[in-house]
Amino acid sequence: TIPIDNGEIPASRLYVKYGELLRVVDFWYITAHGETSNDYMLKFYTMISALRFKPTDVAFVRFVAPADDAGLAQLDQFEQAMAKQVYQLLPFDPPGGTL
Repeated sequence: TIPIDNGEIPASRLYVKYGELLRVVDFWYITAHGETSNDYMLKFYTMISALRFKPTDVAFVRFVAPADDAGLAQLDQFEQAMAKQVYQLLPFDPPGGTL
């Protein structure tokens, strides 16, 4: 999770290795029904929207950084600074509005 002001974003963290490069990837999905990093919940939210004849818009948010101590610290700072701006750019209103 990513702590933001009074709440948390349910992000998943993956470690990806390509050759000698090791990266950390934080990601989550934002829908009109909520935030999730679970693919099955994303499908559920999309299905609920479709059954209600509502838009099925989804924002996929991903941040990537080197998987060392300095990279993780920078990633955490960057996520906390940029998450609010991501929510302001959405073409739909997530539940609870923007952060």
